[in-house]
Amino acid sequence: MSEAFTPKQLEYKTGGPPVKEMLYTANMLRDEFSKGEILLLQQIMTDLHEGPYHRGTASVVRLIVKRKPLP
Repeated sequence: MSEAFTPKQLEYKTGGPPVKEMLYTANMLRDEFSKGEILLLQQIMTDLHEGPYHRGTASVVRLIVKRKPLP
């Protein structure tokens, strides 16, 4: 399970890395985890309440992936 900030997060300044190269999109995660069974993949806007440096509207991508059984 993972939750990461998207490049759109740079517009909000409510937390997360300040550089695009450290941010993710749903397509990036789909490609990276294509060998697994993706159970959830969503890019959404959410409200953060995670302390003083992560408060307010945020753009995140959420992923839940299940590893496929080994042969």
